[in-house]
Amino acid sequence: VMELFTVEVNRELTLKEMLEIYPFERVHYNITPQHFPIIGRGRTLISIGALNFGKKIISAEVENTMRILGYRPAKIEELIAFSEICFKDKVLRQASVAALGSIWETPSRGKCLPCLYDKSLYESYYEGGWSPEQYFACVAE
Repeated sequence: VMELFTVEVNRELTLKEMLEIYPFERVHYNITPQHFPIIGRGRTLISIGALNFGKKIISAEVENTMRILGYRPAKIEELIAFSEICFKDKVLRQASVAALGSIWETPSRGKCLPCLYDKSLYESYYEGGWSPEQYFACVAE
């Protein structure tokens, strides 16, 4: 069972502005507006949560399961809006939470995506699989 939270996503802000507003201790140098553009405009309320499968899993299986359950992978701006809740949550503040909805195709290392961990925003890899401890931010459709 996953708890859903209502958060506001403000797409009027640039990624740079979002990263200045939210209290991240560290942001990976590849988390840039060029690599992760914010698509769309306006402010929207979303229902977001973090799924954990408790087993080794690949990204495609995570995405397929989300679809079956009525969710979609969160985008970077949604993960950032969710970060304040994650940092206060007893379980999520100690976990890594990935946003499979924002993918940057790197020239040499394949697909990268943003993850929250320990009050930081870092990049992780789409390929190669995930540990049983990994969480995935998902948005109710």
